[in-house]
Amino acid sequence: MRVLFVCTGNTGRSMMAERIFNHLVDAHEAEQWKSMEAISAGIDAAEGDSPEEYAIDALRERGITVTDHRARKVTPELLDSVDIILTMGQRHKKRVLMMNSATQRDLNGRVFLLTEFVGEQGDIIDCYGHDMAFYRECVNRLFLLIGRTISRLLEETIE
Repeated sequence: MRVLFVCTGNTGRSMMAERIFNHLVDAHEAEQWKSMEAISAGIDAAEGDSPEEYAIDALRERGITVTDHRARKVTPELLDSVDIILTMGQRHKKRVLMMNSATQRDLNGRVFLLTEFVGEQGDIIDCYGHDMAFYRECVNRLFLLIGRTISRLLEETIE
């Protein structure tokens, strides 16, 4: 199961979601967890941009080191390479779905807001321009949402 997290620039929210997802998967012993991985991209990403410093720091406080991330842009080819696409906001979801005609695989049924996927509502608010406390809150929320996301994905693979 390959998951793509999408935000705007791929230097904050989606990068943090990717790292949290992979951190949780890597820390688990069960074999079925090992078949899952996450990547991330941005709908308006500048290829190669470095992550936001506060994002790096907030993840580091939770035991996740980020040294190698570089922003990447959402492309039809990238969308074709994943099983599910989880967006940080409604705007990202709409932009991804607009790419459906350019993809090989149908996007319908594969694109969700992250919150929607776990039965909640609302966007994950962009951290850019906020203080460190805001990034910490975002990371804490992402940990909860991604834990629930992994549980749902595991339930669906068992059924």
